[in-house]
Amino acid sequence: MTETPQVQPLKYTRSEGFRKIYANSALLDVTPWDFVFTFGEMQRSDNAPPSHIENQVAITMSPQHAKALLNVMKTKIDEYEKHMGEIKLPQPESPKPAPLSKS
Repeated sequence: MTETPQVQPLKYTRSEGFRKIYANSALLDVTPWDFVFTFGEMQRSDNAPPSHIENQVAITMSPQHAKALLNVMKTKIDEYEKHMGEIKLPQPESPKPAPLSKS
C-alpha cells in the first residue's frame, strides 16, 4: 500500500518591499492573458467632491488566479454579510436629461 505524502501548510512572509495601502478606487483592465487590478485613493479637499484619484499599486494576475480570487472574495463576503448584515452599495445618481434646445 502506498502512503499519501503529507502536504505541508504554506508559510506566509512579507517581503522587504511589502506595503499596506488603503484603496477606495479599483480599476480592472483585461487582456487575453492577464487581469490587471489598479488600486488607488480618491483625493478630496474639505467636503468637496473627489477631485482626482491617486493610483498607488497595480496587481497583475492570470485569468485563472483572478477567478480563484473571485471565489474566495465571494465566500468571504457571504460570511461577512451572514454575521454583520447586507453590505449596501450607494446608488449612482440618475443622469439628468439634457435641456431641450430651442430651434
